[in-house]
Amino acid sequence: MSACSSTRRFRSRTTPRIQTTLPQARNRLVWRSSTSMAHLPTTRLSTRRFATKRNCTGSAMFIKIRQFLQRFHHDEQGAALVEIAIVTPFVLLLSAGVFEFSNIFNTRLLLAAGVEDAARYMARCSSDWNTCSTLAKNLAVNGAVTNGSQRVTGWTVGQVTITPVQSLQAIDSTGTELYLSSTGTVIVVQVSTAYPYPTLGLWSYLGFANLTLNVFHQERVLGW
Repeated sequence: MSACSSTRRFRSRTTPRIQTTLPQARNRLVWRSSTSMAHLPTTRLSTRRFATKRNCTGSAMFIKIRQFLQRFHHDEQGAALVEIAIVTPFVLLLSAGVFEFSNIFNTRLLLAAGVEDAARYMARCSSDWNTCSTLAKNLAVNGAVTNGSQRVTGWTVGQVTITPVQSLQAIDSTGTELYLSSTGTVIVVQVSTAYPYPTLGLWSYLGFANLTLNVFHQERVLGW
């Protein structure tokens, strides 16, 4: 910033002023003058006025920049454009987050539907275990026991696990009948999968790690 010094000098100016003398009042209501206004003496009083002169040695460019910025102090033109430029990145990030969350939720529903279909098929399959498992995995991934098309992109048969679970008892210790069975134990089949979600989009820039969707479903075995 430039340093500015100011100096003061005095300039004298005389102004006429009329000096009047007032006689004593003869009463409290009327003032009378013993002399006429034409013969009143006058005096000239000297007054002094300050004159300030500024000597600035700063850069002229700085002064021009300051004057240029002062033009925008009360100028509201383009204010809406500035507000949009500030808000737009946050709106885009929020929109991308909503879209990505919806896609994750939809993928989770498709995986759940696949393992449920496979578990129900395994519970009623009358063939041997290996044959039923192969057909059930294909049903989970492709929506059909043979051929079909992928429910979820990147979901493979190798990511589906089918395991038989031996139930300890059909009736628990409180007497509640968990399964309708003539024997004390029943066989339950479980189909599970672990699907690595491919990408989180803009969420990855916010520090979110890779996402893995884990889904399982159990059904009581009726066939085999």
